[in-house]
Amino acid sequence: MTTQREEYPTTDKPLLTGARIRTLLLISMAFLAIWLSVKGWRIGRAVQSLLAQQAVAESLMAEGVTAIDPAIAEELVQTVRQNVVTLRDETAVFMPLTPYLGWLPQVGSLATAAPQLMEMADAGTETAVHAFAGLQPALTLLQTEENSGSPLPQLVNVLADARPNLQQAQQSFQRVVAARNQISTVDQFPERIQAAFNLFDKWLPLAQDGLIFVQVVPEIMGHAGQRSYLLLAQNEDELRATGGFISGIGLLTINNGQILGLDFQDATTFDAESIRTQSEAYSYPPLPLQELMGLDYLLLRDANYWPDFPISAQKAIDLYQLAQPEAQIEGVIAIDQQFIALLVAATGPISVAGSDTVITAENTVDSFRNAFNIKEGQTNQEWFQNRKAFLSTFSAAIQQKIETDPASMDMVTLMKNLYEAMNARHLQLFMVDETVTAVLTQLDWDGRLENHVGQDFLLVLDTSMGFNKSNLHIDRSIEYEVDLSATQPQAHLTISYVHNSPNNGTACLQGVSYA
Repeated sequence: MTTQREEYPTTDKPLLTGARIRTLLLISMAFLAIWLSVKGWRIGRAVQSLLAQQAVAESLMAEGVTAIDPAIAEELVQTVRQNVVTLRDETAVFMPLTPYLGWLPQVGSLATAAPQLMEMADAGTETAVHAFAGLQPALTLLQTEENSGSPLPQLVNVLADARPNLQQAQQSFQRVVAARNQISTVDQFPERIQAAFNLFDKWLPLAQDGLIFVQVVPEIMGHAGQRSYLLLAQNEDELRATGGFISGIGLLTINNGQILGLDFQDATTFDAESIRTQSEAYSYPPLPLQELMGLDYLLLRDANYWPDFPISAQKAIDLYQLAQPEAQIEGVIAIDQQFIALLVAATGPISVAGSDTVITAENTVDSFRNAFNIKEGQTNQEWFQNRKAFLSTFSAAIQQKIETDPASMDMVTLMKNLYEAMNARHLQLFMVDETVTAVLTQLDWDGRLENHVGQDFLLVLDTSMGFNKSNLHIDRSIEYEVDLSATQPQAHLTISYVHNSPNNGTACLQGVSYA
């Protein structure tokens, strides 16, 4: 049996001739050139626009935050965002290649970090859009001259309404921080870029923490209802565990940003009537206060004996309510003289009613020290009765400045100085509100002492028990050396004190006569 195989015609003619291949290559190259040209044009246009916006931004900021035109600022933020989005989209195809371009002269380090730089720009402009959308009404409010009364209640409402935008801004800024942490070659960048990064790194912690903290400011300011805070004026010249001797006691009552009351009194006499009528309600002081200072009761002026601020703050509330049982206290705010100086640096000079005194950032501490000192011709009793009146007068003056003329304040300096005060514990907060407390804990602003498992803990604590302002004259230094030897790790601590007060031949006595 035979089978027949069907024959098909064959041809030796190639499917793609050399001419056709060249034609296809030329067409492909033409399309590639067109594509690259379009991308280059779009990228170039976006870059030129960004460079132009830099001049607009510098012009806007020239006279301070409160002088910024909200409409121009909004257009600037939106334009910059659009240009960055264009750059992100147009350069995305090249980003996988840039980490391999470190060999390029002068710009190799920038090329290597290009994906992270683009992520910072993308997330940063997204942060700006959300933050500005939420805070623009506040900018407009500060520039409105027709405001009758304090603008603080309206500002609190703006912050409360801005929370959704601020939450989105916070999330976007976390992307900025994550991208920044991935860049380790800033020292290889061109000098101009290095300078920009140094400035960015300086403000990054404030922006990161500020976006978190500002979301609970409405709660602190009484947006949900009236709040009363115990104010502790601490004098760091007479050192105590949380910062200084409690020389003044105040009560701040606030409702949705409206200050309903701000009163100060001398902490030394605050408990006098209460201890006379109900001494059995007061406990003994800690043993060192008994033995070294001869104290019989723990009074409010000594409530900050414990370095853990929440413990001392709660003790202060308890002692305040012993003397004022009807008081509802939602938190404690502790300040010292350095905080007041930082605040005045932002508010500008404060004129004190009834005197020729003008408080500036430079003379704040000296002004308070002079106010507390005995005047020529005063008896000790007269001095004792009037020595803390200056605190009430000053607090009234600064309240008036903040409520009636907030636009004159340097808002950038205010934010920077408040941040510095919180971190340096010149300003300390204890809040009953659990939401606010959680944020303070997250930011490490609660003043709580914690000893984490598996970690060493060192606390050097100085407390003055001499009834005087000796800390003003003491310089101290701390050296802590650790030897991590595998056989026997050791730590060596050296604390040095130098007392700089000159010997004027007068005996140093513990205490003062008020007779």
